[in-house]
Amino acid sequence: MSESHAAPAVPAVRRVSRTRIIVARVLTVVGVLLVVISILANYVKREALDEDRFRETSRALIASDTIRDQLALTLVDQLYANSDVAGSVRAKLPRNLQPLAVPIAGLVQNATESAAKQLLQRPRIQELFVNASSLAQREFVAVLDGDTNRLASTDGKVVLDLRPILLRLGDRFNILASRIPPDSGRVTILESDQLKTAQRGTRALRFVADWIWALAIVAWVGAVLLAKGRRRLEVRAIAIGIVAIGLLVLVVRGLVERYFVNHLVKSDTVRPSARDAFEIISDLLKGAGWTAVIVGVVALVGVWLSGPGRRAIQARQGIAPYLRGAGIYAATIGGYLLLLWWRPTPQFGFWLNVLIFFVLLMIGTEVLRRQLARESPPPPEAV
Repeated sequence: MSESHAAPAVPAVRRVSRTRIIVARVLTVVGVLLVVISILANYVKREALDEDRFRETSRALIASDTIRDQLALTLVDQLYANSDVAGSVRAKLPRNLQPLAVPIAGLVQNATESAAKQLLQRPRIQELFVNASSLAQREFVAVLDGDTNRLASTDGKVVLDLRPILLRLGDRFNILASRIPPDSGRVTILESDQLKTAQRGTRALRFVADWIWALAIVAWVGAVLLAKGRRRLEVRAIAIGIVAIGLLVLVVRGLVERYFVNHLVKSDTVRPSARDAFEIISDLLKGAGWTAVIVGVVALVGVWLSGPGRRAIQARQGIAPYLRGAGIYAATIGGYLLLLWWRPTPQFGFWLNVLIFFVLLMIGTEVLRRQLARESPPPPEAV
């Protein structure tokens, strides 16, 4: 018998084509890029267009000591810029003391700054700030959604009106309460000539924030389906990409904060309040970064646990007796509920995120359950 017929033929192992591997990895990268866009779009949408979130941010801003003190100084500057304080003092002084009007006005300004800081510490005044900010935000969103009738009373502008606080401050000093111009304490947010561009941008922003995450998931599902035979590796690549997204968001946020505070803010006295304001306004973005890191790390742990490594096999053998049947679901759901109770980031309080994370977690749990059932079947029942 010839040597060529000595042993039976071994079936060839089916290999994934290189083209499918490349397409799968491209889909993984596309999904990662779409998630980056989704994070940024959802951050802007929630921070600028969501009324409850905006109100919460406004309340956090006015609660900051440095921001509150800077706002007090700004309001006092508004009063002094629009009132002839020295002239008012001079009119109330005897003729022989009128040369002292300017230094007395300076002393009054110092007293006014202290009074303004104390005034802004009052809950009622802080609520005025929050209400004024929320009103401006509601008008802003309504105008972006097409309700331009709201601009009729503001000369085609969306404004933040802090004039009520300015008047409260003026009332405390009769000398300063005279004739504050109507436009004092008003900050323009949107001009009428910017309206069409802002409306188009808002529509695009809402579409991207609402749907781009779904395209990312579709891309990842396609990548996993194409990578038959190496799906665990593709899931690992997706998890690494998610962790990279989170770290990238955190690093970029830190760099933007440094640039904003150190380069765009010219005054050293304003920088502490600018830093606090940036921290508060970008807190949701920081939460998105940490959420991506948490989700990616959990996915990596699951990929490792299902892998062929010696330690992974030992770990599966160790947990298999405790996670048979419904036990694995009870442990997973219990751990997830604890995570939601802890709520390490704001993103774990948004119902859509909670639902998506839960579905993905259940899919991973089912994959692990089937693997444990194959590797460690339950012992036969005694007769």
